Amino acid sequence: QNLQAAFIRTARKHNSKVDWVVHNDKPYWDRWKAMTVAARVMVLETLADSIVNLLTAQLTDSASKFSQNLTLGAIKPATRGDGVTLYFNDFPDDYESVGLFNRFFSDLQKRLQVEGNDYFVNILVSQSRLGSGIYRYSNLLAWIDQTKPATGIASAANISSQETLNTKILVFIEEPTTDSKKKLRMEIENSELHGMERGLLLRNIIPVIEFDGKNWKQLEDDVVYFKDNFGGIGFWPFLTNEAEVTAEMPFRCDEIQSVSGCLTRFFQATTWHGEPESMLEKVVCDNRYLFRIAFGLLVSICLIYTGLYFYSCRVRSKIRNWYVFYLILIVVPTLIVAILLLTYDPMLEPVSEGNLPLIMLLFGGVIASIVVYQRRKKQMRKPTRPRGLAYGNQTEI
Repeated sequence: QNLQAAFIRTARKHNSKVDWVVHNDKPYWDRWKAMTVAARVMVLETLADSIVNLLTAQLTDSASKFSQNLTLGAIKPATRGDGVTLYFNDFPDDYESVGLFNRFFSDLQKRLQVEGNDYFVNILVSQSRLGSGIYRYSNLLAWIDQTKPATGIASAANISSQETLNTKILVFIEEPTTDSKKKLRMEIENSELHGMERGLLLRNIIPVIEFDGKNWKQLEDDVVYFKDNFGGIGFWPFLTNEAEVTAEMPFRCDEIQSVSGCLTRFFQATTWHGEPESMLEKVVCDNRYLFRIAFGLLVSICLIYTGLYFYSCRVRSKIRNWYVFYLILIVVPTLIVAILLLTYDPMLEPVSEGNLPLIMLLFGGVIASIVVYQRRKKQMRKPTRPRGLAYGNQTEI
């Protein structure tokens, strides 16, 4: 249990999703199909309950409790997962079984949407099973396009970000991938889907390959093709213990000799978000929860001092006397932490992306205003007390 919690915390620390796989093969589905309809429905309902309970359960280990107590409940403890992938190999193709599965899948999607935590429900299928049973292309589209009943296919097809839809279709690509990937694209092109519907399905299909770490030129060819024609690429299993991605990275995969490096080269945008991490970025991103706590405390202290400044004349005079120390110890660290979070916190990336120059300009303006104010304050002439008039004992008449 502690190892599982540590794994989940590490994944969240690196901004990765935790996906659970539910897998059953033909022998199980043969027994399931022999049950009565009521019993089959009960099995799927129980499975849906188990999935929802698993994904929404919060971590209760000592580390999660400590972080929650430290932040006074501001940071909620991590849940045990972000989504589930259903790998129902050789699921029955008859009309009744397909209907039961569709009802189960739709109910599971709705229940997870109610939880409001962007949970996803993915489907994993072998390439040879596509196009029939629950894996008919129109059926796959119905799972992906949850907006269709309300607003029509056009609204979903115009979605630019692939992350806005919470269902992906993961497809095991058969060997050799040189022919299989083109065959998959051609089968979808010749299916009953057309236009925007076909484009929506293609953007939400993730081809999954098995890479042995040898043919790097073929991997590069697959990566480029999947990027141009589908919604990404998956590995089963993924190579581990690879060399760390460096800033000075070759351009070709056979020179990089790393799956992570190859994906970074061809999938990530060449902006400050997509380049290999710098030391500063790694420190801030990996410890962003601590930086958020520090920023919250610093902002609270700033607000308290500001309130006291306007409330008490005694405090106001003390703040004026120690104004420079107030700036150095409170205001400047607050601005620095805010800039670091806006630059390197993944959650704030949509806010800072494209607006970073404006944000830096505003912060620079605040600091410049403070410096100018201090200089003018020093240059201001202090008023002097008027000299008293001396009168002698004699009065001039």
